[in-house]
Amino acid sequence: MLKKVLILALLAFGCQSAPPDLGHYSIGKDPSWFPMRLEEWATPINGFAGAVVQELAEVEHRPFKMVDVAWNQLFEGLEEKDYDAVLTTLPPNVMSLSRFDFSEPLMLLGPVLVVAASSSVTSLEEMRGKIVSVNPYDDSVLIAQSYPLAAIEMYESVPTALEEVQSGEVDGALIPFLDAYSLVDTRFASSLRVATPPLSDKGIRLITLKGENREVIEHFNEGLKRMKRHGDYNRLWRKYNLPGSS
Repeated sequence: MLKKVLILALLAFGCQSAPPDLGHYSIGKDPSWFPMRLEEWATPINGFAGAVVQELAEVEHRPFKMVDVAWNQLFEGLEEKDYDAVLTTLPPNVMSLSRFDFSEPLMLLGPVLVVAASSSVTSLEEMRGKIVSVNPYDDSVLIAQSYPLAAIEMYESVPTALEEVQSGEVDGALIPFLDAYSLVDTRFASSLRVATPPLSDKGIRLITLKGENREVIEHFNEGLKRMKRHGDYNRLWRKYNLPGSS
């Protein structure tokens, strides 16, 4: 009788210690993040993305496997199902939304408003009747046109735009997120400040083929939400010294 009880106990223990294999989600990533020019930010952003995905896998109890892929093969691999999803800077627009499902942003990289350090402005709405300089080659023009500004001026380069804000020629400038922090925290640390978070949906997201592997997006979104709620997202942001982490 005792022998039979021991055998049953061992069988029960064995069943408990071998959870079902849920499989893993494979995620392709182009470490250069083409076509976005990340330059010196590419290394910390890659580190941050990898760390978030690793912790997200623990939070969601789902193994995530990251695969580095050349930019010109990233979407071909997704189409051929070499991986379940990709991390990419591809923006969600009418064309891309017809082909892909998008997660919530891992990080936003759109333009931010830069103003004089002495300014109390914290939003573009507060720039009513003021002159704002914008980049003619990104979405900052459309952003600025949505507000009743006194005037919109186009700048030729980011350093020039920041110099004009510094001198008071314009009241503010919409500057790409990474460029803004790269210069405001160094060359213009005493005279300018970043007044807003990114003002567009440009950023890094997880995407899957339309209607396929939707559960990957759901696990990613839910895990990201929990990490932000518990402070783990901000902890990793600071660890990799990303913009605004100081």
